[in-house]
Order: sequence, then structure tokens, then C-alpha cells
Amino acid sequence: MRIEAYFEQVRDTVAACPAAQAFDIAYEERSMDAAQHLIFRYDNTGHHRKLDLSTYPDHKHDGGEETVVPSPGPRLPDVLTEIEALIEPPSSA
Repeated sequence: MRIEAYFEQVRDTVAACPAAQAFDIAYEERSMDAAQHLIFRYDNTGHHRKLDLSTYPDHKHDGGEETVVPSPGPRLPDVLTEIEALIEPPSSA
């Protein structure tokens, strides 16, 4: 698959997510909160070999760059579900 087709698939998947009311995709940005603290990010580079992770090289930085946990590479719909669980639904008042 060409990278452009993959990017289009990513855009379509995000657009179909009920929690995504508006979006602008930048492929180099990482999961940060309003204070620029890492919430989580998935990674598959081999820089944590010494941790002997069961999913090496796949892993997740959870709550900060220093907190590395084993995690297989997720599918985008799974990541969006994880994000939805972290945010509060809009108020219907």
C-alpha cells in the first residue's frame, strides 16, 4: 500500500470516530495534554532492548517517556477507543 493511501485510510478512520468532532492530522505530533505532558504513545523502535519487553521492539510509553510497558502495535481504531476512554463526553446540557 502506498503511504498516501495509508494516510487516507487514517483520515477516514478518524473521521468515522464518534469522539472526533473536528480534527487536523499532523503525522509527527505525539499524544500530549494541554500542559504538553505525554499521555501515551506507541513505539516500535528498538531503543529499549535492555528492558527485555515481551513485545520487543513494540512498546508503549504510558504517562511519560520514562514509563515503558510491553504492548503490541495497536490498530488505529483501538487507539481511538483508548483515547475516548480518557476524555469526558461533551455535556448535553
